[in-house]
Parts: sequence; C-alpha cells; structure tokens
Amino acid sequence: MNNLSNLQPEPGEISNQLAGRAESVINFLLPNAKKRGREMHVGSTSGEPGASLKITITGRGAGLWKDFASDEGGDLLHLWQAVRNISFAEALKQARSYLGLGGSNYTCQPSKAVQHVEKVEEKPFALPPIDSGKIHELRELQHQ
Repeated sequence: MNNLSNLQPEPGEISNQLAGRAESVINFLLPNAKKRGREMHVGSTSGEPGASLKITITGRGAGLWKDFASDEGGDLLHLWQAVRNISFAEALKQARSYLGLGGSNYTCQPSKAVQHVEKVEEKPFALPPIDSGKIHELRELQHQ
C-alpha cells in the first residue's frame, strides 16, 4: 500500500508554490530588490541595487525572471539556485524548507546580502531605453 504522506512535491509544484509567494521569496533572496508595479527589480543575482534583473510577482508569468544583462532567466527555483550559487537539488531542498514542506533537515537562512546592506542615496528612477527584442523575449518567457 502506498503512503501518500511520504511523497515529496515535484519541482513543478514547488515552483508553483514559490510563485504564489513571489514577492516574499524575492524579499528573502534579494533584499535589495525594489517593487515596480507587478515586477521586482534588482541589479543581478548577486543582489546589488539596479534594474537589469526583473521578476514578475503577480498575474500571468508570476515567478518568472530574466536578467537582461546576463541573459539568464527561469522560474523561482532557478533564481534560488543562481542567487545562492548552488545545485538545483540543493535549491529544491532549501525551497522545500522555506515553504515548510519538510523532508529536509535544512534550516533556511536569508541571503548573505541581508547581513550587509549599504545605505544607498535615493535617486530619481529613470527607465532604460526600450529594447523591443528584449520585450519580445520576456513575453515569450512569460507564455512558457
């Protein structure tokens, strides 16, 4: 007889659960990210202030991200992997812990970027020039 309580959620289900909490996940992984409408922006997976990495946090495509400087992108599990510089299996383990799904003795800790956040002088926000090719890429990524 199968015991369903011992089954671990599949990576796709973990990804969906992270997407449902996208803003909280981003604040946990990338504390310098700034909310801009239905997206959050940060400089890169290293977490510095900036706007080349964009993560959709609500609506269609929630949980999808794209770093327009490095051309990396994916779902929040892949972002977790990139931010922490760990294997996909380790990112999955940490995400399960973050979501409180058990099956791991790992205790999830905020990103190291949280430990040292420099005070940044506020400057007016200016949008970069629109690159229609990049917009098309992001739309394609959101429809996958």
